[in-house]
This record gives sequence, C-alpha cells and structure tokens, in this order.
Amino acid sequence: MSEPFSGRVLCISPHRLGAVSEAPLRVFELTSTEGLSLRVAGGPDPAVDLLIDRAATGMQERISSRVELLSDAAMVEEISEAELVLLPAIETLADESMLFMALSLERPVLVQDSPAVQSLRREVGPGWIHTHDGALTAERIDSVMDALQSGPAQRPPQLMARNMNVVAKQYAEIYREVARRRR
Repeated sequence: MSEPFSGRVLCISPHRLGAVSEAPLRVFELTSTEGLSLRVAGGPDPAVDLLIDRAATGMQERISSRVELLSDAAMVEEISEAELVLLPAIETLADESMLFMALSLERPVLVQDSPAVQSLRREVGPGWIHTHDGALTAERIDSVMDALQSGPAQRPPQLMARNMNVVAKQYAEIYREVARRRR
C-alpha cells in the first residue's frame, strides 16, 4: 500500500465517473485548504469529460484525472494515494464496494449521510466516515480535511463485524438456536 499524497482528495468509480465526480468538480475551486488537490479516477463518461477539462483550466497543478476502466489493482493504487475518498450516496453495490475498499485500506471517506451510513459509521469507529447532508460543498471538504490533518483517527476502522468467519459463526449460532426451539 502506498503512502497518501498530502492533501489529495479522490473521486473514484469502478465504472462511469458521472455521479462520483460531478459535484466535487463543480465545488473544488472554492476550497480554501492549503495544498489540496483533486484526483478523479474511473471509467470514461462523456458527460464528465467537459467538466474535467473546465475544472482543470487554470488549476492543472491541483486537478488530475485517470479516465479509464480501473482494475482492482488500479483502484487500490488510487485509493492508497488519497488522503480522503469522496463517494456519492451509497445506493449501489459498486458504491458500497468503494466504501469498504477505502476503509479496508485505512482511508477516510466523505459520503452523503443516510441511516445506513450512520450505522456503519458507529461500527467502524470515529474518524473514518465523514458525512454531508444534501449537496457537497467546498466548506464541507475543507472542514473534513482540517479534521483529518489536525487529528487523524486513533485506531484502524473496525471491520470485524464484516469478517466472513465471524458472520458465518453468528449465522450458525442462530440456526442452532432455531433448531433447539423447534425440538
């Protein structure tokens, strides 16, 4: 795993970039955090190509992109090099996969708030999942980066409840209990 580039904010999608990168590309130029850079990585999306070009105009040193379908290894590389991973609302399996990949690589995420996200936030512990209500804003990116740079998480994200062996044992116990009650 690579060390993160200081100040790198990543928008990533294993597929098309549209939902992931549109809002960050629109608000990034309004951020005020010193040394902040935006990286956009994921599958080609004609709707976003022009937006990437527009956002990068005059900000080439702060905005970079990798527009291609990403292999798992490429996604790991991109996430590992980020200080913060921006995700859209967790609505699809691909969104959820990106969330868990970032957490498993010990990279904090900024995602739209929802009851499911709040539940996971409590599970993994403080400092890993940051949320925003409604549209993403430059101010929210700045405040999360300030929090990360002034006091990173004290321990790795707690993902044991997602461990397949733990989950399998929990299911086995439930089935044994149900079988005992049926006798």
